[in-house]
Amino acid sequence: MGKIYIHLRFPVLVSLLLGAFGLYAEPLPKWELGAGLGGIALADYRGSKETSSITLPFPYFEYRGAFLKADREDGMRGQLLASDYFELNISGDFSPTIDTDNNRLREGMPSLDPTFELGTTLDINVSGTGLSDGWFVRLPVRAVYTFNSNGIEHIGWLTHPQLAYRNHHNHWNIRAYTGPILADHAYHNYYYSVAPEYARSGRETYQAGSGYSGLASGLSITRRWGRFWAGAFVRYDTLAGAVFEMSPLVETRHYFSVGIGTGWVFASGHNAKP
Repeated sequence: MGKIYIHLRFPVLVSLLLGAFGLYAEPLPKWELGAGLGGIALADYRGSKETSSITLPFPYFEYRGAFLKADREDGMRGQLLASDYFELNISGDFSPTIDTDNNRLREGMPSLDPTFELGTTLDINVSGTGLSDGWFVRLPVRAVYTFNSNGIEHIGWLTHPQLAYRNHHNHWNIRAYTGPILADHAYHNYYYSVAPEYARSGRETYQAGSGYSGLASGLSITRRWGRFWAGAFVRYDTLAGAVFEMSPLVETRHYFSVGIGTGWVFASGHNAKP
């Protein structure tokens, strides 16, 4: 599909790179601008054994306004409600897709386009230490859209409830999460269905249903030294028990993505209000 979620899909380079590499020191400026270089290795899509890797520069931007916020850990979002116990945001994610034209299982089928997600995310504190550190539950619900030659097309809905942990200590930032992915028929159909006109020997017609889309777990670690930062992440998905598990486009039930990145913040604004 932490669902190239940079599925950097930009698993997966800007969302996994920007989403995985989040760390900062106090006091926090209201905005920061910089640039980075990252590399990521991942399968063409969840369920494919064919892998690719890319390295490319990317912009870095953080903003800490009263409503609009943007950072490497949670991406860009609009904060609707917030307290020490919960946070409700309008949120999104972007999933660039590796070129699937040369994927053996999808030969002769339409290529997979980059996607973006838009919806809401509810974070609930479960550790008693606030949402900036400790354990929390994350409940995103998002509509998914593709970019293609015809413009923007809605391809379904998904949710990825997570039990997550994050800790900031001495300029180190650690974040871990695990949880199931659930999606509707339209979303699974985009990746795993085989229409009759694309069926052939070894790739029979298949119609994906809605429901369980596998379990995704991830870990990221970052470190910041003044204006420089570096980090790495790993994500593992198991597709065992997924509703599309028997699709002829699934050849493995294990999905890995890894990435590293480094960057430099070259400009910043005045301190954000507490």
